[in-house]
Parts: sequence; C-alpha cells; structure tokens
Amino acid sequence: MYVFIFYSVIGIALLIYYAATLYKSYKSVSLQRIKNSELRASSPLIEKTKVSIIIPVRNEEATIETCIKSILASQYQADFYQVIVVDDHSTDSTAEIVKKIKSVKYILNDGAGKKQAIAHAIAVAEHDLVLCTDGDTLVGNQWIWHHVLSSRDHSFSTGIVKYNADKTTLGALQIHDNSATMCLTAYGINNHRWHVANGANMSFAKSFYTSTGGHLENQHIPSGDDVFLVKKAQELNAAIGFIDDLDAAVSTQAESTWRSFWQQRQRWSSKTMIVNDTNLVFFQGVTFIISLFIVVGLMLGWMISPSFILGVVVLFIIKLIVDFLFLSSVHRWLGYSGFFNGFVWVSFVYLCYVVLIGVYALFPKRYTWKGRDVLS
Repeated sequence: MYVFIFYSVIGIALLIYYAATLYKSYKSVSLQRIKNSELRASSPLIEKTKVSIIIPVRNEEATIETCIKSILASQYQADFYQVIVVDDHSTDSTAEIVKKIKSVKYILNDGAGKKQAIAHAIAVAEHDLVLCTDGDTLVGNQWIWHHVLSSRDHSFSTGIVKYNADKTTLGALQIHDNSATMCLTAYGINNHRWHVANGANMSFAKSFYTSTGGHLENQHIPSGDDVFLVKKAQELNAAIGFIDDLDAAVSTQAESTWRSFWQQRQRWSSKTMIVNDTNLVFFQGVTFIISLFIVVGLMLGWMISPSFILGVVVLFIIKLIVDFLFLSSVHRWLGYSGFFNGFVWVSFVYLCYVVLIGVYALFPKRYTWKGRDVLS
C-alpha cells in the first residue's frame, strides 16, 4: 500500500510538472514564431554580410557532395560566402570528392577530432560571421540569409535540425525525440531557461570564438562542439537566438540501425554530465524518473499487487496523452507526418531508452565512432 501511494503521489506530481513544461514550451514557441515571421517579412533579402561556412567531416563520402550542392544552391550571392571543408583524416574518398568542387576550400585538420577541426577552419576563415553544419546534411535555400539576419541581434544562433526517417519503430522514436528536442531548445533559448544548440545548424562571430578560447577547454570531450559554445555565450550574457523558420532548417538522415543509434547517443551523453544547466538538468531528471517509474512498475508491479499495476498503467496512459498532444502539434510545425502508428509501443520503447541512456551517462565507457575508439 505504501509503495502504491508513493508511486501515485510522486508520479502524478512529476507528470504535472512535465505536462506544464511541455505546454509552456509549445505555447511560447508558437508566439515567438509569429513575432519572428513578422520580423522576417519586414527584412528584405539583401546580401550585405560576408560569411564563412565550415563543414567538419570524417568519412562522409556518401553525403558530402549533396551537402555542398545544397549550400551552393542557397539564395545568397555566391561571392558573399566561402565554403570550407575541414577533413578530420577521412579514410574513404571524402577528400577526393571535395577537391573536385572548385568553389570549395579543402583543408586537412591539423589535429584530431571535430572541435580541433572547427578551430583549424576558423583560423583560416576569411569572414567574421561563421556558419557551421555537418557533412551529412542538406540545408534550406534561405539558410545563410536567416543566420545573417539573426546575427544582427545575436552573438550566437542555432536552428532546426530535422531527421529523414523510415516509419519504423526506430525511425518514429528518433522523430518524436527530435521534435521534443527542437521545441524545448527553442523554448529554453527564447525564455532564457536553458541554452543548448546543434552543431549541424549554428552560427557565431569568429571574434566571439577566438576571444573566448573556443573549444580549448573541452577538446578532450568527444561531443559538445555546440553546447560548449552556447554555454560560453550564456556565461558572457551574449544574445542567443533560435531560428524557427523551416527555410533555415537543416535535415539529416536518421540512424538506420539500433547499433548506430546507440553509438550516436553514447557520444551525445558524454556532454550531459559536464554542461551544468540547472533548469535543463532538472527537467531531464524529471523525465528520467517518470520513465523509470513506469518501466520498473510495469515490469515488476505484478510482484506487488494488481492495483499497483493499474496505477502504473494509469500513469503511462496520462503520459501518452500528454506526449501525443504535444508531439502532434510540434510535428505540424516541423512538417512531420505519419509517425504515430504504433505510438503506444514506440512510447514504451522510448521510456526504456531514456532509462538506459540516463544510467549510461553516469558511467563513461569506450565506444567506436567513425572508425575511432573513444572514451565517452
């Protein structure tokens, strides 16, 4: 009985906070989108700012050419931007592919790792405004212009990163996770609640990067080229912006196997315990505890009582309803459709994933990423 009361009271309290945060995030993002669209409508598409676009790559032979072509197809005057591809010692034909594109500057990383590659490219960049993306992405046709517009009021800007995914359990899980991440990222930045970013879609001034030391303090961490920079901007009280227009979005292919998905999330988890943002960590902690309550309760509740199982099922149903209402709205914003088949099953799998990655983040382990053995 006491266990049932504990689960019910704590579980409902956490779900209320969780639901309130999701509601406030989407409401806030919706209002900010209206304001931003009005601002963009009053700003003519005029090229006045020169830009250096940096693409750090390693073994991207399958995608780097289409990535570059999407940038070169941008609605921005060609002589107002340069594209720098910095190769982190690829072992495939990435270098040969890039070198054939004459309008692109190819350089070899003088160190090892993505952060060092970015630092090397910034050192040779000709212009102060720097845009960053990854070698496996496609950018929107107004991507450059939106970052230029945002740079007028912000020292650091980030934007939407979308996934292209199959309608499988793994694909739907990544789409739902991506939707929540984009909305919560925008909400956190717009309301100064927390500050995170995505290295596949961010921009900043070269002078900002060099004056703050860039990634010098955290080059030993395999991930976080994005969040460490936005954290520095936050600490300096610099203006940070989120670009919510889909024309400025960057798209990338979702992971196609559970193994590659897990390796990706292992890499991302390496920065979780280091970036100390109290509000974000608290929300992530609440999400983890809710997931743990439901997963453990459903798996072990039969050992306690039928009423306990019923209580856990009710918590799960409430979370399903909250998530469905939130995600269906965010999906419309991001242009996703058809990913709610098997939603109950995908949601349960996602709860298990949250528990596993939450525990993993506490205990660093070695993993393989793009042919390199890495300690997370």
